[in-house]
Amino acid sequence: MVEHVYVPPQLSVLARGRRIDPSVGLEEIYEDGEYRLQSARDLMWSLANMSSKHADSSDIDHIANAIHLLLDDALELIDYAYKHAISPSKAREVCHG
Repeated sequence: MVEHVYVPPQLSVLARGRRIDPSVGLEEIYEDGEYRLQSARDLMWSLANMSSKHADSSDIDHIANAIHLLLDDALELIDYAYKHAISPSKAREVCHG
């Protein structure tokens, strides 16, 4: 069994109001998106291995909501990094869009 170790996320890229800070480097933006994908994957693994003896419906709802938020953020971050790597004008559209 693979041991999963929780590492608190560094939430420096997404500011309040869900804007991406354009002063942050593309590599950090991409890594933050990747971290959120890995966190969502880990939560899904936990959900899949959870038994009804250890969780009630509110636990499942909370985990599903957390996965949803992580995936939304990850997609936004990775999309921004990808578009900015291809064309800086597209990055402005995503950031200020």
